[in-house]
Amino acid sequence: MYRSLITLRYAKALFLEAEEHEEAEKILSEVDQITRTLEDHPELKQALKDPVIHTSQKQKILHGVFQDHISDLMLRFIQMVMRNRREGYLENMFRNYRDIFNEKRGIKTVRLTTALKLGEREKEDIKQLIRDAFDARKVDFREDVDHRIMGGFIIQVEDQLLDASVRRQLEMIRKTLFNKDYSKN
Repeated sequence: MYRSLITLRYAKALFLEAEEHEEAEKILSEVDQITRTLEDHPELKQALKDPVIHTSQKQKILHGVFQDHISDLMLRFIQMVMRNRREGYLENMFRNYRDIFNEKRGIKTVRLTTALKLGEREKEDIKQLIRDAFDARKVDFREDVDHRIMGGFIIQVEDQLLDASVRRQLEMIRKTLFNKDYSKN
């Protein structure tokens, strides 16, 4: 779980500072950029979490990587996190920032998994259903195609999940059949 008290406090502080400077969207794009960089370079991610590497060296590494690519606000935030020895929580702070940003802007994050790729009309219909059901101003929609679900769909709206896949229904039938005691007759 990434919603620890520590990560929430830092994320809220970053969001409030970004709002005050009218840079919330810019910071969000930087959050995404830094997150992608850490995912693409696991050695950088490991170096941040390594307790043997001194904080000043970690700051030099990050400064070298991101210096010309992020705002002063983000750079100061990362330096503060590192001074407080919380760099291991950085990714979760960024997840919380995204959540806070989305909540304040009325954006719902939706991940839809289907067995076949949907057409644009179906996607728009689903987005409209989500906007209506969750009173969302905007829907951040991500679609995955997974043939293993056989049919139906799996939809996740933030932390709510609805699995209406054929695979799940078959699993439920199988469990029912195997758990039933047929020897009682």
